[in-house]
Amino acid sequence: MQLFKPTDLRVDSVISYYAQKDEIFKADVVDLSQLRYLDSSAVAFLVQFAKSKGENVKLKLIHVPSELMGLITIFKLNDFFLVEN
Repeated sequence: MQLFKPTDLRVDSVISYYAQKDEIFKADVVDLSQLRYLDSSAVAFLVQFAKSKGENVKLKLIHVPSELMGLITIFKLNDFFLVEN
């Protein structure tokens, strides 16, 4: 099992993650336990990450902060993710 464990999901970090997406998107699980910073670009990045998994496969997110869970819920993106806290 490969793990992606970001500490920052703001626009500047997300831009650098996109440059590394071929490696990052190999991960099976996103562990958000160390996430300290996020903005709406976090949602866009995680949706693209989830879509890279293919149809009918959800991206597993663990330790999701309430702020991010709120954005996922508001934007009705729950179908992309398997959330475990």
